[in-house]
Amino acid sequence: LHATGYAMGIQNDGADSVAVTYFGDGATSEGDVNEAMVFAASFQAPVVFFCSNNHWAISEPVRLQSHIQIADRATGFGIPSLRVDGNDVLAVMAATRVALDRARHGGGPTFIEAVTYRMGPHTTADDPTRYRDANELEDWAAKDPIQRVKALLERKGLLTDQVKQHVHDKAEAVARDVRSG
Repeated sequence: LHATGYAMGIQNDGADSVAVTYFGDGATSEGDVNEAMVFAASFQAPVVFFCSNNHWAISEPVRLQSHIQIADRATGFGIPSLRVDGNDVLAVMAATRVALDRARHGGGPTFIEAVTYRMGPHTTADDPTRYRDANELEDWAAKDPIQRVKALLERKGLLTDQVKQHVHDKAEAVARDVRSG
């Protein structure tokens, strides 16, 4: 709701900014998301709804809360939607760029469903081994987005030892800053 309200403010100001809101698949069963989409569609607000579908709404599988693809729900509000492989960094970036461009040029809201998988527990009190098949976890581990980008960059000859060292050093510096601050 906040992102839609902010997007309506952007629209009233005549700016070309876009509000983007990120939420999980479980949130799509909550009233707030649906109410936000009603307003966004009604006023053609420049907002991107980005749903990370990790297959689990806490400990319930997504198939219990939606018998259709979550992206298809948006069309009921009159909002165009995209469904992408959430573990494909380039697909996510492309879908987001399409949605941002559409919103910036008066096309209104877009809904993106990025299909991924929650590898760990939902909270510190959660034990996903109670409701999740270990084989499923193993299958999704093979689709790790970082490893996929790394493999692509290596195939294209772009991930040199120098680049790897630079990324490592930068990550260490950021981690130090976070820990100290």
